[in-house]
Amino acid sequence: MLGYIFFFLVCLTFFFNLNFTNATLINEALRIVFQMSIIVCGSLVFCEIVLRKFSNQIERVGQILNIDKYSVMGIILSFGTSIAMLPLFSKMNKKGKIINAAFSLSGAFVFGGQLGFIASVNPASVTWFVVVKLVAGILGLVIANVMEE
Repeated sequence: MLGYIFFFLVCLTFFFNLNFTNATLINEALRIVFQMSIIVCGSLVFCEIVLRKFSNQIERVGQILNIDKYSVMGIILSFGTSIAMLPLFSKMNKKGKIINAAFSLSGAFVFGGQLGFIASVNPASVTWFVVVKLVAGILGLVIANVMEE
């Protein structure tokens, strides 16, 4: 439902070209919201395909961490953007929610928008960015797993 509202607002802005003093700023903000909703919708399709094709492997990882398959998928989706993980949050078990929140705090966006920003500002630090984000995300997973047990 929220996606329809965002789509409606974007259409309103583009087709009727509202005469605000900062119309460019409003158009840019609505474009960003629209792009985010497209990413989330695409990630849900990606999630369903991965769950169908790699269900056994995902369930094995889930058994190791004592979480369900939606929680494992949430961690995988968080590598790109933590927004993509949010629609799965209601399907996760309690421990999976805690682990996903811990990973999203420090390890999300490893291969998403933040990586693009770092690559454009200082390309020499991309390797360290990925390493530090992965280490921080794994530490978050470990600490959340230990504290939850």
